[in-house]
Order: sequence, then C-alpha cells, then structure tokens
Amino acid sequence: MLIPKTPIFLPNAQDGHLESLGFRFPAVLMDTRHSEWRPKVAEKLRAISDVFIIDPSTDILLFKDASEGENFKRLGYPNEVNAEKVYSDPGFRKEKIVQIAVQDQFRKQASVMIAPYFFCEDTDDLKFGVNISMLSETLRYLQETKQEIPVFAMLKLGSSILNRPTVINYIIDRYKEDFRDSLDGYIVVINDLDCESADQDSLLEFARLAFRLSEGSVVFANKIGPFGEVLCAVGASGFGSGLAAGEMFVVKNLQSTPKGWSKRIEKTYVPEIFDYLNDQDLKKIKYSCNCPACGGSYPKEVAAKKLHFLHTRLSSVQSLQNLTKEKRISVLSKRVDDAIQLTSKLRSRAIGVKTAYLPRWKAVLDLAKTWEFPGDDDELKTLLSELDS
Repeated sequence: MLIPKTPIFLPNAQDGHLESLGFRFPAVLMDTRHSEWRPKVAEKLRAISDVFIIDPSTDILLFKDASEGENFKRLGYPNEVNAEKVYSDPGFRKEKIVQIAVQDQFRKQASVMIAPYFFCEDTDDLKFGVNISMLSETLRYLQETKQEIPVFAMLKLGSSILNRPTVINYIIDRYKEDFRDSLDGYIVVINDLDCESADQDSLLEFARLAFRLSEGSVVFANKIGPFGEVLCAVGASGFGSGLAAGEMFVVKNLQSTPKGWSKRIEKTYVPEIFDYLNDQDLKKIKYSCNCPACGGSYPKEVAAKKLHFLHTRLSSVQSLQNLTKEKRISVLSKRVDDAIQLTSKLRSRAIGVKTAYLPRWKAVLDLAKTWEFPGDDDELKTLLSELDS
C-alpha cells in the first residue's frame, strides 16, 4: 500500500520550516516552484517523508502574472502559452507540457506522478476535457518510456460544481470509471471554498465526491481547513494545507499576487472547536493545550503556533486511522457534538466564535452513514443479458 495507515494530514511545504521540526511524515506535498527555490529543502523533505509529492503546478501556465515567476521559468515550460494551441494540439501538449512535467517530477524523485492539469470552473469549461486528455497522454507517455510509478490526477475545480449533483456524477464517471485500472489516486482542490460558511448541500456534495473517488484509491483533499477531517471520516485518505496557513485555494491569486500575509497566524488554532481564536480570548477563557508543543499552556509565537497546529492536526487524523467508516463517523460526530456544546459556552461568555458550521458538518456526517459504493446489480445484469439474447 502507498500509505499503510490512513487518513493522514498532508503538510504543504511552503517555506523552510517543516523539515526542521523533527517529524517523519507519511507524505509531504511540495510545489515544484518551491522546490526550485529551495532545492536543499526539497532534499530534506524527501528524506523525512515516506511519500514525497511534487505538484507540477501546470495550472500556472495559463496565468501570465504567475508564470512570470523566476522559479517557474526554470522548469522549462514555454514562456508564453497560446491557450488555443493547448486545447487543440496534442503534440504540443505532449512535448511542451506532459514530458516536461513528468521529467521534472522524476528528476526531483517524487514518489507519485501527478499528471499535468489546469484549473477548470466546471465540466463545461474547455479545460476539463483538456485535463482528461493530458491525463491519458501522461499515462501513455509513461507506458511508452516504460517508467512505472503511481499516477495521481489533480482535480482543481470551481466551487459552483458543488451545487450541481449531476456534474459531480459526471466528474466521478470520467475520472473514476474511465481510468479505473490506471490511476492510483486523486488530489481534489476546490476554489474559494470556505467550509465554515458554505451551505450544507455544497459540503455534502464535496463529501460525496471524496467518498466515491475513494473506492480502491487514495484521495487527498488539499488546501482545506478542518472540514478535511469530515472528508476523512467519510472516506478520504487525508487532507492537507500549510501550517496554520494555505487552508483555502483562491484562483484569483494566480491572476495577481496577493498582498500581505494571512492574519490567521496571529490567532491560535483550537481543535476543540475546529476553529481559531485570538490570543485575548484565549487568555480570557484560560485556554490550555496539552500537545507536546504547548505543555499545558498555549502557543504565543508564530513558530510555536505552527508547531501546535501540526501536533493537533496529526493527533486528529491519527484518532481516525484504520477504523471502519462507521467508526470514523462515530468518533468525529462525537467531537463535533462536543464542539457545539463548547461554542455555546464560549458565546455565553461573550467570546466571538462562529457556530453555524458545526451543525452543518454534523448533518453531513449523519447523512454519509448510509453511503455505499455502487455494486454490481446481478438481477439487472441477468435481465440485460436476456434482452441481448
């Protein structure tokens, strides 16, 4: 098995901090641009992870501002990409995108191969079909060159698909059914999805997508916050982000460089409520954490907050490892129930904390209890056979 114990937390290496924390990780994901920027960091991360994943970041190609970055230019992709040529010319895609992405990941000794991809809003987007084609082209190129490695598909999709169950079904059919014997895993990223404010139906469709893709395959949700734990409970192999940062993918940031740093790092992640609180509120409620980083206190510096975040993330997924779906849902439902009670108490003490997301998460868990993978309907197969004859 690629990852013996699942689910896991998949840390995204965004700086040189992760490799110095003294951990060994089941898997680590690093953007290929970051590996160009800090190749020695990439070497250290490869040494401390059982599965080292390089994101080829080919979605950058269609965003002029992002593709102008010096580290991206080093990868060998064309300086300027004509979108129409990408859509219509398989030869161009193979030589200028697929081969470069594959060779780059092999050169960096990635444990899995992520096929080149583009962000697409939904299945009506021309890039959806191109992504399917590049996945086929990647598999064919690996076969031609006789190189064996687990292959993953990256699904970077718009949040609008979560309001359209038929589109979710189509995505599952195209990726799961068409590549059933070829793919080993999926990494799913949803654009601009705040899982605390998202409605219940959208969260339910996200969970259903992760569940259906998980049949016999590794599925990671990436660039996501603690709702990733809900996805793990229903079947995902893990979820990932940076350390108390990078918990949301925003495609607009590829169109223009984001300004300033996230203010969330100024807060502290409180796993008991699946959310962040500012330090003033932590003092008011005399919050303490028993993770190895805090030792009965709470983190006050940025580095300590990141370490606290990592410890609590690892602990949360370890509590779900190697359990049945029913047991995972039961464990996480209990944690959500406890969080609902705690947030109610915090609000009574005039602590500014959100609560509406927790009942929605609990509802997703409750509805997912009955989900099963579609099996062969022997009676239907018999009937169809009789009709054929």
